[in-house]
Amino acid sequence: MQPTVASPPKSKHWLILVLLALIVVITGAFGFFIYQNYHSKYKTDIPATSQQVKTQNNSLENTVAAFFQAVQAEDKKTVKNLLSENVNNVPSLYTQDFSFAIKESKISSSSKKAYVYVDLNVSEQIIENVLVLIKNDSGHWLIIDSQSVVLSEDVPPFARQESQSSDLKRVLLTLVGPADFYLTSPEGTHTGFNAEAQKQVSEIADVGYNGPEAIIETLSITGLLGVWELNIIGNGNGEYQLGTELIDNKNHQTQIIKNNTTKGAIDSFILEYPYETGKPLQVTEVK
Repeated sequence: MQPTVASPPKSKHWLILVLLALIVVITGAFGFFIYQNYHSKYKTDIPATSQQVKTQNNSLENTVAAFFQAVQAEDKKTVKNLLSENVNNVPSLYTQDFSFAIKESKISSSSKKAYVYVDLNVSEQIIENVLVLIKNDSGHWLIIDSQSVVLSEDVPPFARQESQSSDLKRVLLTLVGPADFYLTSPEGTHTGFNAEAQKQVSEIADVGYNGPEAIIETLSITGLLGVWELNIIGNGNGEYQLGTELIDNKNHQTQIIKNNTTKGAIDSFILEYPYETGKPLQVTEVK
């Protein structure tokens, strides 16, 4: 005879069903929470990344705009604060009236380096500046390098570089220290600061000069063909630094020449574009 198994009380049946229902509800709620959390994160990641890039572009373009506005206001303190301590080639600083337009900007894949194209309108001459910026440890963009090229063709930014021909012999000269530029073309025309007349002259069509009052004087030359004469005229006592840069994608060479000067002293140099790739601008001092 089989032993009789007592059925559990009905109250226990209801208790078991209630516990099972609670487990199902809790599990479902937890799963829904995980799904919502993942879905919410996935949805916000992409817009956040896009917004971050947009913010970075605005930030670096604001830095460049602030730089040129400080130049216009002759606010040297602000200019200095926007330049990196490791600056290689400071953008041209204009003390005469000019306007600027930021054309386009790009950030590197590392988000640590950026490039900004700016067109300057100086005396109805368009000078394109390609500014290089780096992000410092504090997350601020600082200007570290620049190239200036005088252009006449009206083509979009970033397409200009490919359209430039090395045959144009583009050169950028910079001068730091107590001295001024005075350039003479093979035809005998001049651009720079005429010390005898105490005035700025701009007789060479394809040469841009930023003036003797600039923190760093620059000469942007398009078409350095033949033999040119460069005079560096001292306006005080001390050391000056002459920088040369070839604006040539295939032969981008730079150099720094240092000399001491006194007020009124003239150092004369002969400039010739190099015939060999890999060579910097040929600068011969005339004793």
